[in-house]
Amino acid sequence: DVNGSLIWEKMVGSGQYLNTFTGVDETPDGGFVVTGQCNKFDSYGDPIAIKFNSCGEVDWCTIINTPGDGDHGRAIGWTQENNYIMLTMYSDPNPVNRIQLFKFDQAGGLIWRQNYPPDSLMFAEDSKNLFIDSSFYLISANCYYPDQGQTGGYERPYYIKTDTAGNIIWRLVYGKENGFHGFPFFQPLKSQSGYFYDIGWHSNQCDTPALIKFSATGEESYFQDLFPGACPGGHGALNFFNDTTLVVFVGGTVGGMLYSKWIKTDTLGIENQSV
Repeated sequence: DVNGSLIWEKMVGSGQYLNTFTGVDETPDGGFVVTGQCNKFDSYGDPIAIKFNSCGEVDWCTIINTPGDGDHGRAIGWTQENNYIMLTMYSDPNPVNRIQLFKFDQAGGLIWRQNYPPDSLMFAEDSKNLFIDSSFYLISANCYYPDQGQTGGYERPYYIKTDTAGNIIWRLVYGKENGFHGFPFFQPLKSQSGYFYDIGWHSNQCDTPALIKFSATGEESYFQDLFPGACPGGHGALNFFNDTTLVVFVGGTVGGMLYSKWIKTDTLGIENQSV
């Protein structure tokens, strides 16, 4: 409950197969849906989606069997038409296709699946998280991509916006224009003004926690280090406190000492309060 007291606990499965969960979302009926990996059909593991009711009993379970692939679910959520969207990694026999979306109906039946192969300059892309809206889906990921005029690649935040059929609206390799190197880690947020915000590492100098901002049409907008001088640094999930204020937990090493704090920032990542 809200005080941390146990209401119920459930064991999933019989212990015969390994199940690991990496994503969860609450559902309108008071239950929840999870995704992760299961080795029931493949010792390498397969993406799994399980819908539980409000008492923790299983409503349905779907495993996407792709023999020989070490693939797994990354994030899952429900849509306003009461379907479910699952983001996966490596769930295709073609190793070029490293990022996928699956859509399931209310009973866990597959409606469609989509692959998102990279462009010719991108490599080693991995899915991270998923933002679900009534009219679109936003995949967050990381990839390696070169700076202009260079070969090879640097770590970059990577975003794919799709329509509700999983078709690409736009892609954004963040930092391709403004030089940002780094990774995102948690679920992107959307403001009332339509901008997207994410939290990640800014790694041009050191792994420093940073706010990433981009537009509804996929243009780089702004980034701001949230704990300047922290090297290396860490962070927790980002959330809105109100329409103009964000809150996040950050930490890092400054002058050989480890610090951590909760901070409130404006939408440009400028700190206005910390604890």
